[in-house]
Order: sequence, then C-alpha cells, then structure tokens
Amino acid sequence: MTCIAWDGRWLAADGLSTCGDQIINDDAVKLFRVHHPDHGPMMAGLAGMVPVFAHWLKELGKEGFPAEAADMDDACGLFVDRRGGCWTVYANGLWTRLTGSYAQGSGGLLALTVLRDGGSAVDAVRFASRHSTSCGGTIRVYDWKANGVMKLRN
Repeated sequence: MTCIAWDGRWLAADGLSTCGDQIINDDAVKLFRVHHPDHGPMMAGLAGMVPVFAHWLKELGKEGFPAEAADMDDACGLFVDRRGGCWTVYANGLWTRLTGSYAQGSGGLLALTVLRDGGSAVDAVRFASRHSTSCGGTIRVYDWKANGVMKLRN
C-alpha cells in the first residue's frame, strides 16, 4: 500500500510494500524518472496497481497502449513535469491534470488533511505513515525546484 503526495514543490512517497497483511519491504522505491513523448522528462510517483504501473512505464509512448487495460479506472500514480504541472494517470491510460495539492494511495485521505491545512507533501506522507497501517517505512522526496531526490527516515 502507498501514500504519495504533491504540494507544488515536493513529491513524496512512503516506502512500505505489503502483500495482504505481510510487510515485504519498508524501503521500496516509488519515485521514478521517466520521459514522456509529449511532456518530456517527468518524475513519476507509484501508487496503486503495481503491475499495471510497471507495464505502463515500460510501454510509455508506444502506439496502441493500453488497449488491454481499457476498462481499468484505478489511479496508478502522480507525474510531475518540468514546469511543475502535476498529472494523475489511470490504468486505462487516461491522464488528468491536477491543480493544487494532491495525494493518492491508501494513505491519501490522511495526507490530504495535512495538505489542506497547509502542510507540505513530506508532512502529509509522514502523518499518513504514522496513522495508517498501510503506509510507512522510508520516505523519498523529489524536490521539484532542485530537481533531486532525497531519502528520509520516518
């Protein structure tokens, strides 16, 4: 399960990876640098359906994708472009541009409460990690202004 949040500068993600009620890893990497054919270089944050998201990244830009996922409407992640625009992508390939702060994943609602109160994406993921059994572990943060990723211990 996951918590990923964007506040206009920071894209933050927890590191907890589970299978049912078993913790697989508390240091999973959920932030990736990708290149979109239309939007250029982007930072992608993994949330939701891991196999679909991984396949989506592999097939990014190939014509006809994702025909096999056309009936799936689960959110897979957040993407931040080099201009600071934030997008969410769904398993069926639909892109939606977001405005303002946003959070996704099993800890997304908890994170949104912090974002709506003016907290940062880092604060939001940290809060969700403390108050949800579905989030936790190492927090990785992408700093849009510095164009770099940092690893924080929760």
